[in-house]
Amino acid sequence: MNKKNIVLIVAIILVIIALCILINMFKNYEKDENNSEVVEQSISETIKIKDNISKYENSKKSINVAIPEFQNLEDDYERFINFKIYNNLNDVSVYKDAIEGFEEDEIGFFTYETDYERYNCDKYISIVANQYIHLGDARPRIQKKCYVINAETNATAVLKDVFENKNNFEAAILEEINKQAGRKNIELVGGNGLKKLSDTQAFYIKNNKIIIYFEASEIAATAVGELEFKMPFKMVNGLFVI
Repeated sequence: MNKKNIVLIVAIILVIIALCILINMFKNYEKDENNSEVVEQSISETIKIKDNISKYENSKKSINVAIPEFQNLEDDYERFINFKIYNNLNDVSVYKDAIEGFEEDEIGFFTYETDYERYNCDKYISIVANQYIHLGDARPRIQKKCYVINAETNATAVLKDVFENKNNFEAAILEEINKQAGRKNIELVGGNGLKKLSDTQAFYIKNNKIIIYFEASEIAATAVGELEFKMPFKMVNGLFVI
C-alpha cells in the first residue's frame, strides 16, 4: 500500500470520527455527569427568586423573616406580585394586624418567623409561606400564605384557572374535601359538610397535585388546627381534569 492510500484511509477515518461526535452532540437530549438524561426545564423553573431577609431582636420583638422576591417575571406583574407578597409577610404589617384592638400597655412581646417553600409544576410556581406569629401570652398562630403564579401569562392563578372544566371543578373539590374530612372524623363548620369555596380559596400545587389549604378555625374548630386536602385530579396539558 503506497503512502497516498494510507493518508486517504486515515483522512476517511478522521472524518467518520468527526461525524460521530457531531451526531452525538445534536441528539435531542443530553447526558449529565452521572450518565442520566437531563430533562428540559419547564417555564416555571426558569423563574428566579431571591430571599428578602429581615432578622433582628429588641426588647419588644424577635423577627426572623425570609420573604420571596421574584427576579425575572414581566416587569409590571413582577412589581405587583412582589409588593403583594411583601405587604402580606413583612413584620411591620403582621405586627400591626396582631396588636389591633389592644391597648398599648396590653401588648406583650412579639415573635414573628416566616420562611417559604417553592414548588414548580409545568407553568405554575407555588409559593407557600409558613408563618409563626406569637404576641404576649396569646396562643401562637401558625398559618400559611399561598401564592400560585402562572409564569407563562405572568398572572396570579385562582383555582378556576388551573382546571380544564371551569364549571364543575368546585363541586368536585367540595365532594373530595367532605369525603376526606369524614374519613378523619373532622367535623366541618355547620355539621353538614362544606358547601362552598371562596373565589380566593387558598391552594398550591406540589408534586403535580393540588393542595387545598384552610387556616385554623376557618372551616373547623380552632383545636383542629390548619387543614390541607390533597386532590386526586391529574394534570393534562397544563390543566387539571376532573
